[in-house]
Amino acid sequence: FYIDAIAFVPTYNNSLNTIMKYPSIAPKSFTITRRKIFRSEKYYKNKVKYNIKDKKSLFDLIQIYGWLFEYPKAIDYCNKYLKQSPKDISIRFLKASLLSWSGGSKVDDAIKEYKNIIAIDNKNIEARKLLAVLAGWNNRYDEAIKNYKEIIKIDPKNIDAYISLATQYSWKGKVTRALEIFEQAEKIAPDNTKVLHALGNNYLWSGKPYKALKFFKRIISIDEKDMTAYKKLAALY
Repeated sequence: FYIDAIAFVPTYNNSLNTIMKYPSIAPKSFTITRRKIFRSEKYYKNKVKYNIKDKKSLFDLIQIYGWLFEYPKAIDYCNKYLKQSPKDISIRFLKASLLSWSGGSKVDDAIKEYKNIIAIDNKNIEARKLLAVLAGWNNRYDEAIKNYKEIIKIDPKNIDAYISLATQYSWKGKVTRALEIFEQAEKIAPDNTKVLHALGNNYLWSGKPYKALKFFKRIISIDEKDMTAYKKLAALY
């Protein structure tokens, strides 16, 4: 879910955004650029202080706090902005991401924020997806299943939603139900190798290697460079 969450950090400032995406590089660069970053923090704080609706400056300031791992400060600025513009979905996505990164009980707050986005825009697929991802990673499989089903209602050809929905059933130990959903996805997208991989793996896990073999062969017929499928076939033979 971490990668999904950071996908919604806007790219107003490429260098800072890169650091936000890969916070592990921050300690190495911190000593080199510390003075510059703190000067930037003061500069953007002043800009936002006089105009909280200066969205570009707000995003830059939040990214600086993200680099410094000062998520509470970043979240506080999101909240200040949302008091002025409560229906701004992009800021709500950013706030939810920051809450997710904070971990612990803040994950529940992130889930609430994604629900707030859905309340504003009932057909927002990305909010439902991220809500489902967080639920699944926290073993709330039924909640995740509900959201993936809602995505499919909104977009009946959303193959990724079918794959994720089936995966939740597989994690619950309901492999037969998972296979049924994967097969539905296959009918919609017969050449989608992600679906075929999922079918092959789930048939393998359910003790049906000959059926699994069929799907791995199909993958190679579609993409002869798919090394994972070759490895699966080699293991089966």
